[in-house]
Order: sequence, then C-alpha cells, then structure tokens
Amino acid sequence: MADLRPCGPPTLLYSMLDGTPARNLLGYGDPCVARVDGRWTMFVGGFQLDFRNNLYALQLPEGAELDSPAWSFVAAPGRPGRAQPLVSQPRRDEWDHHGLHTPSYVRGRVGDAEVERIYYAGRGSYRVVDNVAPYCIGVMTRRGGAWERHPGPILRGSSASPNVLEPKAAYLAGKWRVWYTTTPQEAGKRAPVRYRIEYVESDDGVTGWSAPVVVFGEDEGYYDAAVSESPPGYTMLLCRSTNLYGRSPFPEQGLWLATGGTGFGARTNWQIAAEPLIRCDAGAPAWYRHGPFGPSLVVLDRPTARGVAACVFFSGVDARRSWPRLALHNLARGKLPPPPAPFFFTLGRLDLTPA
Repeated sequence: MADLRPCGPPTLLYSMLDGTPARNLLGYGDPCVARVDGRWTMFVGGFQLDFRNNLYALQLPEGAELDSPAWSFVAAPGRPGRAQPLVSQPRRDEWDHHGLHTPSYVRGRVGDAEVERIYYAGRGSYRVVDNVAPYCIGVMTRRGGAWERHPGPILRGSSASPNVLEPKAAYLAGKWRVWYTTTPQEAGKRAPVRYRIEYVESDDGVTGWSAPVVVFGEDEGYYDAAVSESPPGYTMLLCRSTNLYGRSPFPEQGLWLATGGTGFGARTNWQIAAEPLIRCDAGAPAWYRHGPFGPSLVVLDRPTARGVAACVFFSGVDARRSWPRLALHNLARGKLPPPPAPFFFTLGRLDLTPA
C-alpha cells in the first residue's frame, strides 16, 4: 500500500476533563478498533469507581463509517448510562484482580475453526505505575457471543524484566503473533524509563509460544507496536511511553509508522518513517502533549466518503494536571469538576490518506 500521511490534525473524541459518558467509569483509554459482527467496535480499558480496571466496548451506529465521531458504550442490560464490562471483575485471589488493561482484539483460526480473542495486560498490583507486583498478559475467547477469560496468564516476564504489558496481537500468515512491552518496573514518578518490545508467535494463540526475541531495545524506547496487514506488506504503528508527570528530561513523544515484510520479529525488517505522524512538542495541543499511548491502526478496504484510507485511534495524556485549577475552570463553564486524578486521559483519532 502507498505511504500514509495525516489528512489533518488529530480529532479529540473524549477527555476526562469533560466527564465520562458512562456513569460507572472515571475514565477510559487504550482503544483497539475492529469490525465485529458487522459494526465498528472499540474495545477499551475502563477505570472504574472502585479504582480497578476492566474491559469495555463502544460501537458506532450501524452503517457509520470509521471516521464518524458517534461512538457510544455498550450498556449494561436494563441500565442505560452504565457501560457493560466484557467479563466479571476477577476475584481477589486471581492474578489480574486489580485490573485488565490494553485490549487487543484478534480474529484468527485454530485448525478449521474461526476464533475471536482479546489479549490484555493483567494487573496484580493496586498501583498502575511504579507497581509492586508484575504485569502479565492474559487472553479471553468469545464463545456463544460471550467473552471468557483464560484462567491464568499466557505470557510472563523474566527475573530481570518481570513485567510484560501492552500486548498488540495479530493473526498473520497462519500464526498468532504478539508484540509486547517488557520492563523491570512500569515508570511513574520515579522509576527509570526502561522499555523494550519483544515478539512471540504461536500456532493456537494460547500455548506453545516461541522464545521471545527483542525487536526494539531500551536504546529506542518504544512502548507500543501494533501491526496491521497492508498489502503488499505490513504496517507497524509505534509510540513511546507517556510522560505522565511531565518529567524532564524524558524520551521524545509521538506516533511513528514503520513498514516491513514477513520478518515479524526482526528489527531489520521494520523501516521507520523519518517523520512522525504527530509530535508532542511545546506546540502540540494540550490534550495529547504529554504523549500518546495504546494506539490502534485500521487500514480500510476502501476510502470513506471523506477520502480517509486508514484511521489511527490513540489515548493521550493531557498536559494540564492541576485539579483545583481545572475544577474551577469547569465550574466557571457550568460543568462538574473532573474526577480527582494525578493526570487526565483523552482519546483521539488521526485520519490518514495515501501520500
């Protein structure tokens, strides 16, 4: 496929500063967008009122094109205004009780059967960052229209780098393939920024994973790597870890595209474009200036009526962090204050067209 370039600046779809459309969530992010049962669906991680995370889905109206802003949560039966989690919250004795993050939806095959899966990062620590227990990667499978969690993690870290998170999965060339982040500690206020992206593959998507290989080392510092088929090859969407607390110095923030062939786990396979899709320098809008994360790339079979050939969905970190100041600003506009939080997430869409 031809090189892709932005049609214009990113579109803000949602901000925690403006309140959350689902009454049972404080915020949401990490979008993964796919067509499911004939409708565009966005799977997200939602931050609940009890400060734990679970996975939820939003949908566009039937027949809507992907560059529509009209996303709405799949509601709980008989409870409009409340988002319905994909699965029940894990019990306190389970490995992912504190949170399910970063959904990655995949449709593939096991033998002669078509299978739908969501890979996710599970949190065993009450802390989201500067964590005290490692993240692992789990999976759920759709059966009879309902999602069922696999009972234990399917991918774990090593003793030197115990956290594995940010899974980006794809079914390509007859195998289940996952790119994920590994780090000694998820960086917050204090932990050093040490991330690398590893790659594994499996015939059935649950067992028999190959030995991990490093695609991007700590020197490059990438945090998410989402791969889509874009004939005649493949396109990878990259970002670095977000600067949640406005630390300085900190790695450059942005979104980058890379192209490659079937050497999915080889660094030499991926050629990163010289210019990022978006930059997060001082001139960037505040709503994503502290960095994008959890990106999802959808390459369309045919352009939309507006000429959009692909869409990037991503979460952003707002550069505005002072809750008292933001609360006063909202009250002056006749709006409720944002939820008390150390940082505020947004969700945006970047439309792409052939260069």
